[in-house]
Amino acid sequence: MKAETWSAAEIRQAGGLEAYIRRRAGQEDMGVILRIREVGRVGKKGGKQRNAEALRIPTEDEEQKAVLAWAEQNRGRCPALGLLFHIPNGGSRGKAEAGRFKAMGVKKGVPDLFLPAPRDGWHGLWVEMKRLKGGRVEPEQEDWHEKLRAAGYRVEVCRGAEAAIQVIAAYLGIKP
Repeated sequence: MKAETWSAAEIRQAGGLEAYIRRRAGQEDMGVILRIREVGRVGKKGGKQRNAEALRIPTEDEEQKAVLAWAEQNRGRCPALGLLFHIPNGGSRGKAEAGRFKAMGVKKGVPDLFLPAPRDGWHGLWVEMKRLKGGRVEPEQEDWHEKLRAAGYRVEVCRGAEAAIQVIAAYLGIKP
C-alpha cells in the first residue's frame, strides 16, 4: 500500500477528513492516511514570520476511520470485511453518560475493533488501535488481550491505519 500525503487545504476543500476519505475511496484504490501535511506559518524568528511544514500525527479516531473506510471499500472483494466493527468503549464522557455506558456493559480495556470471522483456528480478530506516535497499551487493555487470546481469539495492537489494514488483510488472506 502506498503512502499518501494530503494537504490540509485539500481536506478543508473536501469538507473535512471524513468527506475527503469518502471522496478518495470512491475514486481509486485508497491509500491509507499516514500523515496529514498542514502547511502554515509557525512562529517568528528574528522578527520575521517564517513558513514551515508541520506534520500532524493523525489521532487514533482518524486512523480507525481510515481502516473502516478501507474495509467498506473492499468488502465487495472480501465480504468478511463487512463484519468489522468498532467497540465504543473509549473516549471522554461526562459522569452521567459514563454511568449509562457502564450500566449497559461497557468494559474498560476492550480492544477497538472486532472482526468476527473465524480463520486458521482463531475465533475472530480483535484490533487495538494506537496512533503512530504516542498512545500506549494500558494495563486493563493488556489484561483483556491475554483473556481474549486464552479464549481463542487473535489480538493485535496496531500503530496506525496502515498497520491495522496489513494485519486484517493477512488474517483474511487477502491483499491490502
